[in-house]
Amino acid sequence: MTATRIETGTPRDDARGFSKDLFPGWLVREENPHCLHNIISREKNEGNTQNLIQP
Repeated sequence: MTATRIETGTPRDDARGFSKDLFPGWLVREENPHCLHNIISREKNEGNTQNLIQP
């Protein structure tokens, strides 16, 4: 199994919705299943995290 680091401030990950103006830090994504931990939005109750994990 391989893991991919997802970072804010990169064109690829900003396009995914994980931009530095919405979220601090980085994530690690594994192939299957996808597990996301400790996603903290800079704007509370704005739906940023929900938008990030929607298909």
